[in-house]
Amino acid sequence: PAPESVTQPPPPAPKKPAPGDLLDLVRAGKPAATIVIPNRASYWTNTAAHWLQDYVEQTTGAQLRLVDDRSDVPGAVISVGHTRLAREAKIDLEDIRWDGARLVVRDNRLYLIGHNVKASFQNAESKIADGNCRAVVTFLEDHCGIRWFLPGPNGTVIPQQSELRVPRSLDKRFNPAFAFSSGRFPYGSQGHWKDNITPA
Repeated sequence: PAPESVTQPPPPAPKKPAPGDLLDLVRAGKPAATIVIPNRASYWTNTAAHWLQDYVEQTTGAQLRLVDDRSDVPGAVISVGHTRLAREAKIDLEDIRWDGARLVVRDNRLYLIGHNVKASFQNAESKIADGNCRAVVTFLEDHCGIRWFLPGPNGTVIPQQSELRVPRSLDKRFNPAFAFSSGRFPYGSQGHWKDNITPA
């Protein structure tokens, strides 16, 4: 005889964080955080911060202020790259390789950080993004729901939302599967792929 089927109870639903367990970055479509970059930020750190500012505004309507780390900023902060704040908080990149990244919250600060690409590639001509770009794009995917399926507006999905929060327990380390990869745009390319690099 066939064994009797056993019905398994459904797994428990994941517990939603309480409001106090979340760090507000955008509240009711208004900025609730400031983006901080290093004084004399490298080319790609600066690019990453502007990607962050641009896409957060596209998804929430809120334009976050962008400042350098020479002065203290009140309230919630998104620290991009190797800022003074990251050094003081001793944010390490242990076990992060290549253009991998770390996303971590400490107190009222979200740190988006990866390795800087070497100085000779810190320019518009090199078109080689670094770990700080990876950190920002990972944040935009994981916490804003943005997707780049193909370069250009037809291949980009940007959900509309009025709130943007991250768990205060966030501490994600990401390492890519490949040290380097390149490719060709299926459509919409204007010359060589390196001539119009995008987060996609």
